[in-house]
Amino acid sequence: MQDETCQCEMCQFGSTFVEANEARFMQEFGWYAHIVVDDPNCPNNFNLHTHGMEHSFQHLNFQFCIGINPQHAMGILHLLVDKIKQGRSFSPGEPYYDIVDNYPLQFIFAKECGRTVLRACVTNPLGNYEGTMYEAQFTMLDHINTN
Repeated sequence: MQDETCQCEMCQFGSTFVEANEARFMQEFGWYAHIVVDDPNCPNNFNLHTHGMEHSFQHLNFQFCIGINPQHAMGILHLLVDKIKQGRSFSPGEPYYDIVDNYPLQFIFAKECGRTVLRACVTNPLGNYEGTMYEAQFTMLDHINTN
């Protein structure tokens, strides 16, 4: 059911449009992303996540749960995909300094819609995870969203 007040593509254009775009992105790029704002099932009520990574690149999908600028987050995702295409893989347990302007980017396992993803945890401007919004990225790791 479409909600005229909601600005998401599903509510604005309908499921046929969204599914056609997803299929086109999968064929053209091998992956696509969704942004869900006001998601009560994710830290910071923000859920930007990818689809298609496992099928196209044999790599876990990614998730961001911090309300960073969507264009910036998509830029990071494109960079991660480019690095995967060059043979790199990402995993939890080590910080990556060559992704976000020399700030450490850390990955942790999380659940998103019942699938295991790599949640990218972004640091604050001081390069650590202090502060409510940054600390929250390490919560709600096993929640299975049924929406």
